[in-house]
Amino acid sequence: MLMASYVLGNCTHKLCTLAGIGGANLFWAEVGANPRDTKEKTEEGRGETVEACRTLFLERGWNIYEGPSRYYS
Repeated sequence: MLMASYVLGNCTHKLCTLAGIGGANLFWAEVGANPRDTKEKTEEGRGETVEACRTLFLERGWNIYEGPSRYYS
C-alpha cells in the first residue's frame, strides 16, 4: 500500500529507496548519538547527510521545499 503524496510528515529515519517508493516524504539526516546504531557517532554508522536525503527525494521525483519547515508553522 502506498501512502498518499499529500500527507504531511510521512517520515522515516531509515533513508532508503524502498521508503521513497512507499511514499515517505520526510527523511531524517542523523548525527550524534543514536540508540539504534553501533557507532558512538551515528554519522559514522547508519546516519545520513542532508545531501543524501535530497538525492533520494530527487530520484523519486519529489519536489524539494526550501525554507522553514511547513510542518511546524
